[in-house]
Amino acid sequence: MPTMTPTTHLDVLDAAEHMPLGSVLVVNDFSWDEYELLMQDLDGRRNPRLSYDCGRLEVVSTSSRHEQYAWLIDKVICAYCESCDSMLSGYGHATWKSKPVAKGAEGDLSYYTENASRVMQKEQINLESDPPPDLVVEVDLTTDSMKKLSIYAGLGVPEVWRWDGQAYHFYELTDGRYTETADSRCLPDFTVSLLTGAMETFRTIDPIEAVKTFRRQFKNLKK
Repeated sequence: MPTMTPTTHLDVLDAAEHMPLGSVLVVNDFSWDEYELLMQDLDGRRNPRLSYDCGRLEVVSTSSRHEQYAWLIDKVICAYCESCDSMLSGYGHATWKSKPVAKGAEGDLSYYTENASRVMQKEQINLESDPPPDLVVEVDLTTDSMKKLSIYAGLGVPEVWRWDGQAYHFYELTDGRYTETADSRCLPDFTVSLLTGAMETFRTIDPIEAVKTFRRQFKNLKK
């Protein structure tokens, strides 16, 4: 994994623009002010993704396969909430950050469920006064997101889902630390096995037809 010595946001921006898809760059001793300037320069771009943890900056250039997994997981979550009449507000790979704890990250997917009504009408969400997303999803095809759990814990994100390239994992925040669980807290009755089965369905039929199948299956679970 390439690393850079302490530098400015302009140097990192230049390096990021030449990163191949599926690559990672780490910058140590990077200041918070430079991190915010870099985010401004990258505003609106889907690539690369940034994470920041107390001076350690990680820049990830995601692949098309990475984006496809995230898209499919989003379809499953939306179908489940629609079938259950559950409130859901999605924020994609928005940046979640807090200067007081010097942490920031862009998940592959992020959602408000329990706290959706508190932020839905806001143009800007400030984690120093607003609640963090109820759920963040990470797809680990480029890098290991386990080290990002400390960032999400510092931001107070209640639940994180992770695909490690082999299996799905759910993590619940308890007393400032994440513990793995088989059931989702923010999506009641949604389990790791349910997500695994749904994602396997995408391998055999058209995604739109698969979503229709999920809706029927999820409605039957609630009967």
